[in-house]
Amino acid sequence: MTGEEEQEHGGHRYVRMPPEPPEPEGLAAASSASFRLPESVRVFDELPRARIVQVSRPDAGDITPMLLSYTIEVHYKQFRWLLYKKASQVLYLHFALKRRAFLEEFHEKQEQVKEWLQNLGIGEHVPVVHDDDEADDVHVPSQHDENSVKNRNVPSSAVLPVIRPALGRQQSISDRAKAAMQEYLNHFLGNLDIVNSREVCKFLEVSLLSFLPEYGPKLKEDYVTARHLPKIEMDSKERYCSSCCFSFCSSSWQKVWAVLKPGFLALLQDPFDPKLLDIIIFDVSPCTDRDGDDQTTLAKEIKERNPLHFGFEIYILLYKEVSLALKINSMYSKRRLLNIHENVKVLRYPDHFSTGIYLWSHHEKIVVVDNQVCYIGGLDLCFGRYDSPEHKVVDFPPSTWPGKDYYNPRESEPNSWEDTMKDELDRTKYPRMPWHDVQCALYGPACRDVARHFVQRWNYAKRNKAPNEQAIPLLMPHHHMVIPHYMGTGKETNGVMESKQNLDKDIKFNRLNSLTTPASCQDIPLLLPHEPDHHIFASGDFGLNGMNITNGLSDHANKSNWNQQPVSNRKAKQDLSLQDLQMKGFVDNIGSPEVSVSKHYSTSNPNMQHIDKEWWEAQERGDQVASVLDVGEVGPRAACRCQVVRSVGPWSAGTAQIEGSIHNAYFSLIEKAEHFVYIENQFFISGLSGDDTIKNRVLEALYRRILRAEKEKRRFRVIIVIPLLPGFQGGIDDGGAASVRAIMHWQYRTICRGPNSILKNLYDVVGSKADDYISFYGLRAHGRSDDGGPLVTNQIYVHSKLMIIDDRMALIGSANINDRSLLGSRDSEIGIIIEDKEVVSSIMDGRPWEAGKFSLSLRLSLWAEHLGLLPGEVSCIMDPVDDSAYKNIWMATAKENTVIYHQVFSCVPNDHIHSRYQFRQSFAHRKEKIGHTTIDLGVALENLETQQEGDLACAKPMERLQDVRGHIVCFPLEFMCQEDLRPFFSESEYYTSPQVFH
Repeated sequence: MTGEEEQEHGGHRYVRMPPEPPEPEGLAAASSASFRLPESVRVFDELPRARIVQVSRPDAGDITPMLLSYTIEVHYKQFRWLLYKKASQVLYLHFALKRRAFLEEFHEKQEQVKEWLQNLGIGEHVPVVHDDDEADDVHVPSQHDENSVKNRNVPSSAVLPVIRPALGRQQSISDRAKAAMQEYLNHFLGNLDIVNSREVCKFLEVSLLSFLPEYGPKLKEDYVTARHLPKIEMDSKERYCSSCCFSFCSSSWQKVWAVLKPGFLALLQDPFDPKLLDIIIFDVSPCTDRDGDDQTTLAKEIKERNPLHFGFEIYILLYKEVSLALKINSMYSKRRLLNIHENVKVLRYPDHFSTGIYLWSHHEKIVVVDNQVCYIGGLDLCFGRYDSPEHKVVDFPPSTWPGKDYYNPRESEPNSWEDTMKDELDRTKYPRMPWHDVQCALYGPACRDVARHFVQRWNYAKRNKAPNEQAIPLLMPHHHMVIPHYMGTGKETNGVMESKQNLDKDIKFNRLNSLTTPASCQDIPLLLPHEPDHHIFASGDFGLNGMNITNGLSDHANKSNWNQQPVSNRKAKQDLSLQDLQMKGFVDNIGSPEVSVSKHYSTSNPNMQHIDKEWWEAQERGDQVASVLDVGEVGPRAACRCQVVRSVGPWSAGTAQIEGSIHNAYFSLIEKAEHFVYIENQFFISGLSGDDTIKNRVLEALYRRILRAEKEKRRFRVIIVIPLLPGFQGGIDDGGAASVRAIMHWQYRTICRGPNSILKNLYDVVGSKADDYISFYGLRAHGRSDDGGPLVTNQIYVHSKLMIIDDRMALIGSANINDRSLLGSRDSEIGIIIEDKEVVSSIMDGRPWEAGKFSLSLRLSLWAEHLGLLPGEVSCIMDPVDDSAYKNIWMATAKENTVIYHQVFSCVPNDHIHSRYQFRQSFAHRKEKIGHTTIDLGVALENLETQQEGDLACAKPMERLQDVRGHIVCFPLEFMCQEDLRPFFSESEYYTSPQVFH
């Protein structure tokens, strides 16, 4: 062990930071043997000056000299900066300089002895002939060298005044300490070699970037730890750290040199290496020059390039919650959004008191940009929704989910969202609830249908809530966005077209329309469907239990109109040549009127159309996307036929009729399925024919299709993935969790309990073969709360709302499978039906099959994530119907994962707990053994007790969890089967309408 290593490991003072970063190549030898550095790597080329400005101590009663703090002003050329140092730091610097001087002197003596031995013939090399003068130089150091070594050595007596007891009055102490420190600084600031040493440069907080004039004045510099950088290669000596208390020594944390300058923060591997590892650009406060004119700053530049600065407008429609029931605090969101820019318009709806709407909500999740790009699906724009395919349940210390984003509503729902960076949960005790969702990106004509839906809802909310508020404008839909059926009478239509013509003539205002143009109440059409002369009913036998599935759609809805455009989960080039196409006979009587739209630009920005075209052309093309087997978070772009469907009614959109086209779409798609139906949804509450309580008939459609498959003796699969428990606060047995139990009641009533459940009816007809036709699943993940902490698990909350049919068609939107979302008279919803135009070769039921590029890639991506498949294993799930994939992989993985999680955690829900009494017993038993558990028994024991050949054996839970593949688990059909989960009369939910829960 070298002297330097001994010094690093010898005392407690030297474990405050990990070892210094490795020195640049070619520099290590020079710096370890001498203060002298090559001119190219020297920080100072002339001597700096330092002056002690102030001396202070934290406590007047504390006379410890090492606690004295010094404010040092350093001057170098045109640069000036302040240092704040303690006496202890000066002492450490002195020890480091003494060690360096000793090593250098020792090295020089060693070299002299080595050369002297070689001249005597004792060394390894042949003696070299030297003249007398050269020999004398070898044997006896010259006076110059003697003085050089002496000058590079700071005498110990110089530091003694610094560490003398600080006794006396405050002023006298300050004066003596200031004089002592000034004298000591002069010892090494008077030698250019010492000043350029690593120890002094670190003390002075300087590097090779400090004094480059183009980077501005000297600010703060020091070592910091970062974890986002690529791994820095170090030799074994540099990687070795004596202090085990630094967690980053064995993790992704790395120590780097940070240089703070006006406008950026630079990260270097070493202060003597100018090569940048990373640079973070920011801005300083705006300032003015000597003439009083504003200087150009980054913030000002960004602001001027902001689309809002050019007149772009952003319209945000928020659901106004009932504050007693929900704590989402939409008013706080509105205030924050309005503070962004005056062109941001925010409207909350409904106004509960005036409208009398307390039970229903606006549930759409859409973003529309320029009528050309839109995002639609189940993903809320709020905290707790970001996640990755790994679905980690822990994040300690916070790195991915800071503050309120570490979210688990089963444990605790935040009371306030204002302090966003404050943790709601103790990360060392409670896991987060991972979130699984699906969102679709659309490009092309269908986006204008989504925009038209937004305009209709915005205008209706404006008319009802703020008709006279100028800050909230009405929106004028483009003439090609308003279909004749929605224009009302001919007189009203002519008035609107005349208004549009006048608007086109008077388009001199400097504003680029984003969605539409603000207009007055007199100019705007209501976008209300005109009452048809007669009702159009579905051509098929959709009248179930006396209810017409079309729900009174207009005569215009008799045509199934489809828009063809690329669909993707990533941005792609829009094909402007794609035209609107009709597709007849697919979804009967779905009202999605065909409209045409073109890009609309303001005359204030004539170059914007050219810029927009260039942006589109720069995006990735669909033919550049890899194979559908390359699964991931983002799927390929594919040309599809799309149709927008929705659930709206008089209260939500001001329509004269209730529109339930999402409900129609579910029924029609399931009826036309040939081989399989794959569903992911937050809820699964539906009814069969004859059910007077549950009105939607998704369950009836599935039941009929399975019976038809049984009659035809063909294999048919229905796979449904739903949350294991409702994502609301409260344990199964908690007094305040009546809502959780109520939702569980309605879901079990739909699935397997009672005469209206699908499994009960299927067992009566096909017996045990029902499990071959339909099965239910959930998702679960696990992790360790912190280093050495317990293993924890939590359900992955399924929040996606999608259905895939035969790998050819998909339905993605915001609607849950329950009456709230599907009837149209309750929650407002929107979705998109997607039929692939691009086909790829696949397999279905053991035979060749032409699957859709978008639908197949979406299913493979979801299944690979749920099953934990590697990229090379995706091909084994190409056929979702064949037993090799459905039974041997999908079902087998779910069953094995379910067994392992029960053995390790005994978490709920599970098929072994049939009553609340059993749950109480299990909860008390786990809490007694562990001392702490989560609301759903999500903490593992330290050791598992297993039976091996009749003997009791112990095993580590992590060893068992290594056999878990992916996240898929079986949905527990027997959980709480002995309980009536409906609210009791003593619970407030008992007096609430049951429609709230289904």
